[in-house]
Amino acid sequence: MFVKMNYAIEQNGLRPIIDSVFPFERSVEALHYLAKGSYSKVPVNGCFTISYKLLKLRGVS
Repeated sequence: MFVKMNYAIEQNGLRPIIDSVFPFERSVEALHYLAKGSYSKVPVNGCFTISYKLLKLRGVS
């Protein structure tokens, strides 16, 4: 299933919606930014990508 999903993404040119990019040093600010209601991905350079859905699952606000 993962292979089929990647194939469909590649064939249709789908790209994630990136709202903002934060450097690692501002990762706490990135978490607060998402908690305010950003509904897209917010990468933290050199580290990870966080999303609003993940924050809600973890109870972060």
